[in-house]
Amino acid sequence: MLGGIEVEIGETATKCTGTTAQPTVVHFHGGGFTIGGPSDDRLYLSRLVQDLGARTVSVDYRLAPEHVFPAAVEDGVDVLATLLAGGTDPNTLLVSGESAGGGLAILVLQEAHRRQLPPPAGLLLQSPLVDFTASGRSHQLNADSDHVTSRASILWTAKTFLSGADPRVHSPLNGNLQTLPPTLIQVGDTEVLLDDSRALAMRLDSAGVTVHLEVWTDVLHTWHAFACLDASRRATERVVEFAHAQLTNRTAEPHPTPHHTQGRSIR
Repeated sequence: MLGGIEVEIGETATKCTGTTAQPTVVHFHGGGFTIGGPSDDRLYLSRLVQDLGARTVSVDYRLAPEHVFPAAVEDGVDVLATLLAGGTDPNTLLVSGESAGGGLAILVLQEAHRRQLPPPAGLLLQSPLVDFTASGRSHQLNADSDHVTSRASILWTAKTFLSGADPRVHSPLNGNLQTLPPTLIQVGDTEVLLDDSRALAMRLDSAGVTVHLEVWTDVLHTWHAFACLDASRRATERVVEFAHAQLTNRTAEPHPTPHHTQGRSIR
């Protein structure tokens, strides 16, 4: 446990080349804030352990409807605060989130900033749910091509999670984005959440945050978790490349870096 919160930890003795300490990746699983757990993303996290040399901390945050907003946010912040208080260098810390866990990762970092915790080196997002009003056009355009989630399920998820709180006010997309670290967003072109990622990338760029948006073709929602998919391996390789670059930048001697970087789209 960390900060009284259940977590699942993966670790290796191998350090990431170019950094002074073993990286730590704090991950938030998907499941619409109502189901799922740390075991859901073991494949993705095991690749980060192996290829990045990271310690992974998958957070078993409290789920709705038994525990509604802001319980999950508080759990995430408590884990981050405990790691930092225990000596984890924020320059070697990364935060990751998948689907609803991607939106939660942003909410956690926004609250962590309010509590004056230092930001991590990078943010890794896989098909993040960031608009609790489901207002993007892709919810209609990709309704028939996304076989995993839907606008109706997202609206139910948000309503259950927020339990009466305003979805416009509490959407991660509408919060303070300018304090977020460099961010990698990966999403499929047939997902209903495609426009969530596009809108987030645009707002991060406008806020002065370095952001890489990758739009992948012919992939499922949360495809990183499927061992049988070659795209899962390739997407995680890109996560490792991005994470390594951020860790190297943060632990190396200060030097000029680009203000904005637009990531390539995978086709």
